[in-house]
Amino acid sequence: MEQIIKEISSAEERAAKIKAEAAARAAKIAEDAEGRAEELGRATEESCKIIREESERSARAEAEKNYAETLKKSHAEAAKYADGVLANSEKYVDEIVRRISGGSSRVR
Repeated sequence: MEQIIKEISSAEERAAKIKAEAAARAAKIAEDAEGRAEELGRATEESCKIIREESERSARAEAEKNYAETLKKSHAEAAKYADGVLANSEKYVDEIVRRISGGSSRVR
């Protein structure tokens, strides 16, 4: 009977030791997982920062390109309008000069 009690005690000691080792391994695994999660968090944050900066640069470049194109188009339209106004103004200038020179107040 004493032998059985010793074997049970020995088995309980081994079980306690196995349980303690498993708890230590579990704690180490949890610690490693937390460390890895922090690393992934930092890496993800850095990656997002890089993507955001690249997106901002790309958007800024696209906006500058669109601005330049719109400005160029607006200048062309303004020049075309000014040319049209100048072309049409010649007949009015001629009429004013004719009226001043000839003294007529009639508009043709």
